[in-house]
Amino acid sequence: MRRQALALIEVAVVRDPGQGYELSLSYPSSGARALIPLCTFIEEWLRDLGAIVSGAGDRVFNFDERSHLQELVARTSIRGPEIVLALTEVEQARELARGNVNPQLIINGLVRNLRRRLIAT
Repeated sequence: MRRQALALIEVAVVRDPGQGYELSLSYPSSGARALIPLCTFIEEWLRDLGAIVSGAGDRVFNFDERSHLQELVARTSIRGPEIVLALTEVEQARELARGNVNPQLIINGLVRNLRRRLIAT
């Protein structure tokens, strides 16, 4: 699930929206509550991105992916304030999952909202 969360963030920061649709269709159309733990992992990855952006890369949770996160930040326009706003989008997705909304819709909306927050397209 940790890798799924990173993949979701990676798809959110590319300019091609088609990848987000493809990712959302890889999820089942029911069982949204299974996304709740995924949201926690996404928050951890966003926290790590915030650490990288702020120059505290030695404090990331996912130390094994630190260099990958540094590359991700280097090739995008991700900034600290946007990461804070992105966290609110993850919380909204979690609430939708608690309400048992279709997981494909949740993932699609989350990817689009993270893209809007993180790279301001």
